[in-house]
Amino acid sequence: MKLPPFQLDRFFDGREQTRFNVAGSVCNQRTVNAILSLEPDAWERLLNLELEYQAYSGHPHLKAAIADIYGTPIKSANIMVSTGSQEGIFALLHTLLEQGDRVIVQKPCYQQLAQIAESLGCEVISWGMSEDEVWKVDLDFLATQAIEGTKLIVINSPHNPTGFQFTQQEFNAVIEIARKQGIYLLSDEVFRFLEPNDSDHLPAAAEVYERAISVSDMSKTYGMPGARVGWLVTQDLKVLTEALTFKDYLTITGNAVGQFLSTIALRHYQIFIETNRLLLSENLDYFYAFMKRNPNRVAWAPPRAGTTAFIRYCDGTDTDELAENLYTKSGVLVAPSSKFNYGHHHIRIGYGSPTFKEAMQVFEDYLMS
Repeated sequence: MKLPPFQLDRFFDGREQTRFNVAGSVCNQRTVNAILSLEPDAWERLLNLELEYQAYSGHPHLKAAIADIYGTPIKSANIMVSTGSQEGIFALLHTLLEQGDRVIVQKPCYQQLAQIAESLGCEVISWGMSEDEVWKVDLDFLATQAIEGTKLIVINSPHNPTGFQFTQQEFNAVIEIARKQGIYLLSDEVFRFLEPNDSDHLPAAAEVYERAISVSDMSKTYGMPGARVGWLVTQDLKVLTEALTFKDYLTITGNAVGQFLSTIALRHYQIFIETNRLLLSENLDYFYAFMKRNPNRVAWAPPRAGTTAFIRYCDGTDTDELAENLYTKSGVLVAPSSKFNYGHHHIRIGYGSPTFKEAMQVFEDYLMS
């Protein structure tokens, strides 16, 4: 198997530290000091932390903290900690899939979610989303494609890059379609809890479907991408064991410091959710005003949840060129849609940064020039 370049990561390489980075999807990045301040003895415990190998499936304290953010029937035994969500997905797909398997993937998507299956020689069916006043999925299409012999359905909600979010009714329908044929369901939930309101919150797929695997990490909702901590959650212990066995050939175990900090953060996860929802709400209000001021230049189907929006250029501008010019001339970094294999007329903008408004002011000046 030979994987092609990861387009989004190659685009980011060397540009991540620009002052006005609205290309990313992390919400409100945290400092080590901010995490340690959540518990009075955390600094002392960190300084005395032994840098030993961690438990292969994750430190028991971390797994307990992860389990606490899920409902019944998820317990520590249903969790595998990985080095970021990418490693967990990589291990899972390499043990779950074989050449010729039929896989349905919600698109556009984070490249890894489709590319690994394609590189393994699977038949990958694109479950495309339509862009109107809101982003939509076609459940009838999914039902007709989820035929006997389909191995896996891959979904992402809240969705990257569009900001789409399944309704409860749509989510239930996806679960029932998968259950009817006994299809595994991989649910990318790295933006979970970043819905505008509690009423918009969905259960984790792994909580409600016995063949679902939920994926999440510390990068997006918790603003800790540098911790490099992710996890798989599933009721299917055979699937989990096989992924863990494969992970022995990757990182073996995660890093001690990242797992320590993540454990503290997850014990106080409600603080992250409340502050991040407030920041996203304020930034999204500004985003709406920005779009309203520029109707002849840009258009969108507004995001329902998460940290990103996918905006379209009305005049057919090639967004690869636009992104390069914008970065070079104004120092504002946006992600062109080609990095999601979705043509050349959209850009992804992340609105989870405290500097979002300032960045968009510079972007607007560029549009008007």
